[in-house]
Order: sequence, then C-alpha cells, then structure tokens
Amino acid sequence: MAYETNSVEMQTNTRGGVMKGFGRMFAGESMFMANYTALEDNQLVAFASTVPGNIIPINMDDFKEELIVQKNAFLCAQQSVNMNVVFTKRFGAGLFGGEGLFLTRLVGPGKVIIQSQNFQDFAGRITPYISTKN
Repeated sequence: MAYETNSVEMQTNTRGGVMKGFGRMFAGESMFMANYTALEDNQLVAFASTVPGNIIPINMDDFKEELIVQKNAFLCAQQSVNMNVVFTKRFGAGLFGGEGLFLTRLVGPGKVIIQSQNFQDFAGRITPYISTKN
C-alpha cells in the first residue's frame, strides 16, 4: 500500500489461519494479509509495484476464476478471491526455469491486480552498474 485517505480502516490477519499464512510465505508472498475498509464514501487506497514494470488489473471472470502467477506477482485483490500455493509440476523446471518451486494460485470471482516486471526495462536500468572485465 502506498497511501490511503483518512476514513479507511486497515485490519491485518493471516486470512485462512496460520498454515495458510505459512503457505503464502513459501510462494514468496506475505504471511499476513491486510484488509482495507472504507468507512465513508469516496475513500481511496493506492497500491504501488515493488519492481519496475507494469501494474495489471485482471477480472477473474476472464480466466474462468482461476489464475496461476509467479511468486511476488500478486499485489492485491477483492476479498472474494482466494490465494493458495501451488507447487511446480516439474522439479527441474522449478529449480532451473526461473519461476521457483512455488507459484501463487488465485481462485474466485472478482478483480485482482498483479505486478509484472518488464525484463528489458529492468536490464536497461541495471546495465550501467554492472562492471565488466577489461
């Protein structure tokens, strides 16, 4: 969360219990989930990406209410969307494919916002700081 207006209440919990929280940690997400509730009309909560790239709003109905994303891609969702941990089907792909062994599965109706890192943009930003041997 980047900022919120005055009349927004935030509650933090493990949403689904401690074991679900540990599962989210394995998927690269936070153990705790924050729920934001507007106490008045016209309130605002703003979220920011943690990586250089794009913020992508998704309607889960467009994906038959199920979507699997890389760890750390999940940014926020409506409470009707549940988040679970999924193991990579192939062990070798999990170790060497760059996605890791754990992925995040989003299930349910509603809206989700994910973050996507544009690799070319990221590479362009770090290239000046990489030393080369002469």
